[in-house]
Amino acid sequence: MSVTVPSPQSGSHTMKINKALLMRLAPLFSLVLLVLFFSFSSPFFFNTENIMTIALQTAVIGIMAIGVTLGIIAAGIDLALGSVVAFSGVAVGIAAGFGMPLPVCILAGVLAGGLCGYVNAFLVTKMTIPPFIATLGLMMSVRGINMVMTDGRAIYFSDYPQFKLLAQGRLFDVLPYPVFYLVIVALIAMWILKKTVMGRYIYA
Repeated sequence: MSVTVPSPQSGSHTMKINKALLMRLAPLFSLVLLVLFFSFSSPFFFNTENIMTIALQTAVIGIMAIGVTLGIIAAGIDLALGSVVAFSGVAVGIAAGFGMPLPVCILAGVLAGGLCGYVNAFLVTKMTIPPFIATLGLMMSVRGINMVMTDGRAIYFSDYPQFKLLAQGRLFDVLPYPVFYLVIVALIAMWILKKTVMGRYIYA
């Protein structure tokens, strides 16, 4: 009778796989522990309305995080994200102030964000400025532009009823629309990373 003794290399490879799997699952485990902790701490935490409220509050941050994640995967960083999002919001607010229809307002925000992205890309790829420095400079510049364009005052989109459904509506009267947008953006990002040439360039 013969006995097969596993080689040290095989055991080391298995340990590496288990460690990598554990690192992937660590955020999920942390989330589960947090949910369990707060569920036992408060009887009002684990209910549909509260979960949807939390999801709604994190949806916009989640959408921004997806964009930053792509940059981090490509060994870069984007410090200007918050200022660029605010700049896009200012563009939407200005378009709405002129009485533009909702699609035009959204297009204005997309173009404003795209312009900032183009400037970032030009600084990093053509002028070979490190992403940290380029995006830091853009962050400060765009923040100043935002202050000038708004006189340092907040823009309240509640004054424009066309935005109410877009931001506060619910799919099937349960799922807030921003959470639905987050899911769509996440699926698109996964498709780009896994199925497109650009995704392979990002990983490379």
